[in-house]
Amino acid sequence: MRSYLLLFYITTFICFFSSNLHAQIWHISDSVGTDGDTFTLDCANASSEQETTTFLYDSGGPDGDYGRYESFTKKIQVEEGKVIHIKFTEFNLASGSTMMTIKNYSHGYFYYAYDATGTSLAGKEIISDEETLYIKWESYYNTSSGFSAKIWCSDKPQHFTTTIGTNIPMTTSNPIAISEIVCSETEITFTATNTFSETQQYEQNDESLTYNWAIINGNNDTTWFRDAGKSISHTFS
Repeated sequence: MRSYLLLFYITTFICFFSSNLHAQIWHISDSVGTDGDTFTLDCANASSEQETTTFLYDSGGPDGDYGRYESFTKKIQVEEGKVIHIKFTEFNLASGSTMMTIKNYSHGYFYYAYDATGTSLAGKEIISDEETLYIKWESYYNTSSGFSAKIWCSDKPQHFTTTIGTNIPMTTSNPIAISEIVCSETEITFTATNTFSETQQYEQNDESLTYNWAIINGNNDTTWFRDAGKSISHTFS
Protein backbone atom coordinates (compact mmCIF):
# COMPACT_ATOMS: atom_id res chain seq x y z
CA MET A 1 0.00 0.00 0.00
CA ARG A 2 2.84 2.38 0.78
CA SER A 3 4.57 1.57 -2.53
CA TYR A 4 1.39 2.36 -4.44
CA LEU A 5 0.97 5.72 -2.72
CA LEU A 6 4.61 6.64 -3.34
CA LEU A 7 4.36 5.76 -7.05
CA PHE A 8 1.17 7.80 -7.43
CA TYR A 9 2.79 10.84 -5.83
CA ILE A 10 5.86 10.70 -8.12
CA THR A 11 3.72 10.31 -11.27
CA THR A 12 1.57 13.29 -10.35
CA PHE A 13 4.61 15.45 -9.74
CA ILE A 14 6.18 14.63 -13.11
CA CYS A 15 2.98 15.48 -15.01
CA PHE A 16 2.63 18.79 -13.21
CA PHE A 17 6.23 19.76 -13.96
CA SER A 18 5.90 18.92 -17.67
CA SER A 19 2.79 21.05 -18.15
CA ASN A 20 4.70 24.18 -17.11
CA LEU A 21 7.97 23.36 -18.84
CA HIS A 22 7.46 25.74 -21.77
CA ALA A 23 5.80 28.67 -19.98
CA GLN A 24 7.52 32.01 -20.53
CA ILE A 25 6.89 34.49 -17.72
CA TRP A 26 8.61 37.82 -18.31
CA HIS A 27 8.83 41.01 -16.26
CA ILE A 28 9.69 44.32 -17.88
CA SER A 29 12.56 44.54 -15.37
CA ASP A 30 14.08 41.14 -16.30
CA SER A 31 17.56 40.96 -17.80
CA VAL A 32 17.27 38.47 -20.67
CA GLY A 33 18.94 37.69 -23.98
CA THR A 34 22.56 38.14 -24.97
CA ASP A 35 22.30 41.92 -24.43
CA GLY A 36 20.07 41.73 -21.36
CA ASP A 37 17.20 43.48 -23.10
CA THR A 38 15.83 41.04 -25.69
CA PHE A 39 12.86 38.71 -25.17
CA THR A 40 12.79 35.95 -27.80
CA LEU A 41 9.30 34.54 -28.23
CA ASP A 42 8.97 30.78 -28.74
CA CYS A 43 6.24 30.64 -31.37
CA ALA A 44 5.82 26.89 -30.97
CA ASN A 45 4.23 27.56 -27.57
CA ALA A 46 2.60 30.87 -28.47
CA SER A 47 0.73 30.18 -31.71
CA SER A 48 -2.50 32.00 -30.77
CA GLU A 49 -4.13 34.00 -27.99
CA GLN A 50 -5.81 30.84 -26.70
CA GLU A 51 -2.71 28.63 -26.86
CA THR A 52 0.01 31.00 -25.67
CA THR A 53 1.95 30.30 -22.50
CA THR A 54 3.88 33.59 -22.67
CA PHE A 55 3.01 36.54 -20.41
CA LEU A 56 4.62 39.91 -19.78
CA TYR A 57 4.22 41.81 -16.49
CA ASP A 58 5.51 44.96 -14.87
CA SER A 59 8.19 44.59 -12.19
CA GLY A 60 5.57 43.91 -9.50
CA GLY A 61 4.26 40.83 -11.27
CA PRO A 62 0.57 39.89 -11.48
CA ASP A 63 -0.20 40.75 -7.86
CA GLY A 64 2.04 43.70 -6.93
CA ASP A 65 2.68 47.32 -7.88
CA TYR A 66 5.63 48.30 -10.04
CA GLY A 67 8.49 50.30 -8.57
CA ARG A 68 9.37 53.98 -8.60
CA TYR A 69 11.90 55.55 -10.97
CA GLU A 70 12.20 52.59 -13.30
CA SER A 71 13.54 52.90 -16.84
CA PHE A 72 13.71 49.96 -19.24
CA THR A 73 13.82 49.51 -23.00
CA LYS A 74 13.06 45.98 -24.18
CA LYS A 75 12.90 44.32 -27.57
CA ILE A 76 10.54 41.43 -28.30
CA GLN A 77 11.58 39.36 -31.29
CA VAL A 78 10.27 36.34 -33.18
CA GLU A 79 11.58 34.13 -35.95
CA GLU A 80 11.65 35.45 -39.50
CA GLY A 81 8.30 35.34 -41.28
CA LYS A 82 6.28 35.90 -38.07
CA VAL A 83 4.73 38.94 -36.38
CA ILE A 84 4.09 39.68 -32.70
CA HIS A 85 0.73 40.11 -30.98
CA ILE A 86 0.59 41.68 -27.53
CA LYS A 87 -2.75 42.07 -25.73
CA PHE A 88 -3.00 43.92 -22.42
CA THR A 89 -5.39 42.04 -20.17
CA GLU A 90 -4.71 44.61 -17.44
CA PHE A 91 -3.34 48.13 -17.85
CA ASN A 92 -3.41 50.63 -14.98
CA LEU A 93 -0.52 53.10 -14.86
CA ALA A 94 -0.19 56.21 -12.72
CA SER A 95 -1.41 58.85 -15.20
CA GLY A 96 1.25 61.39 -16.06
CA SER A 97 3.78 59.67 -13.84
CA THR A 98 4.30 56.42 -15.75
CA MET A 99 4.60 56.05 -19.52
CA MET A 100 4.82 53.05 -21.82
CA THR A 101 5.96 53.71 -25.40
CA ILE A 102 5.59 50.93 -27.97
CA LYS A 103 7.56 51.29 -31.19
CA ASN A 104 7.20 49.33 -34.41
CA TYR A 105 10.17 48.65 -36.65
CA SER A 106 9.50 48.41 -40.36
CA HIS A 107 11.70 48.70 -43.45
CA GLY A 108 14.63 50.02 -41.44
CA TYR A 109 12.70 52.72 -39.56
CA PHE A 110 11.23 53.09 -36.09
CA TYR A 111 7.82 54.66 -35.64
CA TYR A 112 5.55 55.01 -32.64
CA ALA A 113 2.62 52.66 -32.24
CA TYR A 114 1.45 54.01 -28.87
CA ASP A 115 2.40 56.43 -26.12
CA ALA A 116 0.31 55.09 -23.24
CA THR A 117 -0.47 55.95 -19.64
CA GLY A 118 -3.45 55.56 -17.31
CA THR A 119 -5.75 52.80 -18.61
CA SER A 120 -5.40 53.66 -22.30
CA LEU A 121 -4.24 50.20 -23.41
CA ALA A 122 -6.56 48.08 -21.25
CA GLY A 123 -7.97 45.29 -23.42
CA LYS A 124 -6.15 46.48 -26.54
CA GLU A 125 -4.16 44.30 -28.92
CA ILE A 126 -1.10 45.57 -30.80
CA ILE A 127 0.41 43.74 -33.78
CA SER A 128 3.92 44.37 -35.06
CA ASP A 129 4.62 44.99 -38.74
CA GLU A 130 7.80 42.96 -38.73
CA GLU A 131 9.61 40.48 -36.46
CA THR A 132 10.40 42.97 -33.68
CA LEU A 133 8.52 45.24 -31.28
CA TYR A 134 10.15 47.67 -28.85
CA ILE A 135 8.76 48.69 -25.45
CA LYS A 136 10.08 51.64 -23.46
CA TRP A 137 8.94 51.86 -19.83
CA GLU A 138 9.46 54.80 -17.45
CA SER A 139 7.99 55.29 -13.98
CA TYR A 140 8.43 58.18 -11.56
CA TYR A 141 7.29 58.85 -7.99
CA ASN A 142 3.71 57.55 -8.19
CA THR A 143 3.06 53.87 -8.84
CA SER A 144 0.05 51.67 -9.52
CA SER A 145 -0.94 48.06 -10.21
CA GLY A 146 0.71 48.15 -13.65
CA PHE A 147 0.01 45.79 -16.52
CA SER A 148 -0.36 42.18 -17.60
CA ALA A 149 -0.15 41.10 -21.23
CA LYS A 150 -0.46 37.97 -23.34
CA ILE A 151 2.03 37.60 -26.20
CA TRP A 152 1.78 35.31 -29.21
CA CYS A 153 2.87 34.90 -32.85
CA SER A 154 1.20 34.62 -36.23
CA ASP A 155 2.42 34.37 -39.80
CA LYS A 156 3.38 37.65 -41.44
CA PRO A 157 0.65 38.81 -43.85
CA GLN A 158 1.29 38.47 -47.55
CA HIS A 159 2.55 41.59 -49.29
CA PHE A 160 1.57 41.92 -52.92
CA THR A 161 0.45 44.32 -55.62
CA THR A 162 -2.52 43.82 -57.94
CA THR A 163 -3.19 45.10 -61.44
CA ILE A 164 -6.46 44.73 -63.33
CA GLY A 165 -6.58 43.85 -67.01
CA THR A 166 -9.55 43.70 -69.42
CA ASN A 167 -10.39 41.92 -72.66
CA ILE A 168 -10.88 45.23 -74.50
CA PRO A 169 -8.59 48.29 -74.63
CA MET A 170 -8.99 50.81 -71.82
CA THR A 171 -7.75 54.39 -71.54
CA THR A 172 -7.57 54.39 -67.72
CA SER A 173 -4.03 54.33 -66.36
CA ASN A 174 -4.96 53.38 -62.76
CA PRO A 175 -4.09 49.66 -62.48
CA ILE A 176 -6.46 48.81 -59.60
CA ALA A 177 -9.53 51.04 -60.14
CA ILE A 178 -10.70 51.35 -63.74
CA SER A 179 -13.00 54.25 -64.66
CA GLU A 180 -14.22 54.02 -68.24
CA ILE A 181 -17.15 55.00 -70.47
CA VAL A 182 -18.49 51.96 -72.31
CA CYS A 183 -21.41 51.34 -74.64
CA SER A 184 -24.63 49.72 -73.46
CA GLU A 185 -24.74 45.89 -73.64
CA THR A 186 -20.95 45.72 -73.65
CA GLU A 187 -19.54 42.70 -71.84
CA ILE A 188 -16.15 43.18 -70.25
CA THR A 189 -13.99 40.55 -68.60
CA PHE A 190 -11.82 41.80 -65.75
CA THR A 191 -8.78 39.82 -64.61
CA ALA A 192 -6.59 40.47 -61.57
CA THR A 193 -2.87 39.76 -61.74
CA ASN A 194 -0.83 39.69 -58.53
CA THR A 195 2.86 40.21 -57.89
CA PHE A 196 4.05 38.81 -54.55
CA SER A 197 6.99 39.99 -52.49
CA GLU A 198 9.82 37.52 -52.21
CA THR A 199 9.97 35.47 -49.02
CA GLN A 200 11.64 32.23 -47.99
CA GLN A 201 9.43 31.60 -44.97
CA TYR A 202 6.20 30.56 -46.68
CA GLU A 203 4.70 30.22 -50.14
CA GLN A 204 2.63 33.11 -51.46
CA ASN A 205 0.10 32.39 -54.17
CA ASP A 206 -3.27 33.37 -55.62
CA GLU A 207 -5.08 30.50 -53.90
CA SER A 208 -4.64 32.16 -50.49
CA LEU A 209 -6.46 35.33 -51.59
CA THR A 210 -10.17 36.24 -51.67
CA TYR A 211 -11.39 38.44 -54.52
CA ASN A 212 -14.28 40.87 -54.02
CA TRP A 213 -15.19 42.96 -57.06
CA ALA A 214 -17.34 46.11 -57.21
CA ILE A 215 -18.88 47.37 -60.47
CA ILE A 216 -20.32 50.90 -60.30
CA ASN A 217 -22.54 52.11 -63.14
CA GLY A 218 -23.29 55.65 -64.31
CA ASN A 219 -26.04 56.02 -61.68
CA ASN A 220 -23.58 55.14 -58.90
CA ASP A 221 -25.33 51.80 -58.33
CA THR A 222 -22.89 49.18 -57.09
CA THR A 223 -22.97 45.50 -58.03
CA TRP A 224 -20.80 43.29 -55.85
CA PHE A 225 -19.18 40.01 -56.88
CA ARG A 226 -17.93 38.56 -53.62
CA ASP A 227 -15.40 35.74 -53.43
CA ALA A 228 -15.69 35.57 -57.22
CA GLY A 229 -12.17 34.52 -58.12
CA LYS A 230 -9.51 36.46 -59.98
CA SER A 231 -11.58 36.93 -63.16
CA ILE A 232 -15.19 38.10 -63.70
CA SER A 233 -17.35 39.11 -66.67
CA HIS A 234 -20.02 41.79 -66.54
CA THR A 235 -22.42 43.22 -69.15
CA PHE A 236 -23.13 46.94 -68.77
CA SER A 237 -26.71 47.96 -69.51
